Amino acid sequence: MTLKSKIFLAMRIALVVGTILGIINHYDMFLSGNYETSRIVKILITYLVPFSVSLYSTTRIKHN
Repeated sequence: MTLKSKIFLAMRIALVVGTILGIINHYDMFLSGNYETSRIVKILITYLVPFSVSLYSTTRIKHN
């Protein structure tokens, strides 16, 4: 697996997991329609966690 494919895989995983986490953690904001800049930034940062974990995991896999 090339680095480019690992990055794209991590991006796909981050999109799914980050969206789920964003909805779980900030559903009240979405329902109320009260979009605060600080919470939008937190939601965007939420995507970095699954991206980082996924990319790290795929680069650490040892092929037999």
